[in-house]
Amino acid sequence: MRSNADPLSPMISVLGIRRFLTLNYDVEIERAFQKQFRVSGHGAAQSDFEILCQPVESHEADENREEKWQASPIYDLPRRVEYRDAARRSVVSISMNPDNVGQLVSFALHPGQFQAQVVHLHGRFDIPEDMILTEPDYQRTYHRTGET
Repeated sequence: MRSNADPLSPMISVLGIRRFLTLNYDVEIERAFQKQFRVSGHGAAQSDFEILCQPVESHEADENREEKWQASPIYDLPRRVEYRDAARRSVVSISMNPDNVGQLVSFALHPGQFQAQVVHLHGRFDIPEDMILTEPDYQRTYHRTGET
């Protein structure tokens, strides 16, 4: 086996795994589904899913990097990004935050709603305010006090 082999391809194509709960902030799982479903722009406008799967440009040495990152269309995406095509293939990517924790219930109870599902339990890179990096971030998202 090659050391640089993609571990997601066999999980998706051979094992048929279509539902992922991940702690990763990146969108490599979504990119794997994009390849599997051959999602590419068939129209003039890109879908939110295609924008999410695009490689992010590095602006490390650029003085205006903050403005360029903020201006990127990827930072205007919703927490729930869906893709559906004419062949009835569908993928959803969800970034968790305190307001949508209930979507975990939907993930558990409605597995057939989408052909592929990815839930980012600690947030997704394109929504920095959702990212869980510290204990207080975790408490803010998953621990509710005073609720019944």
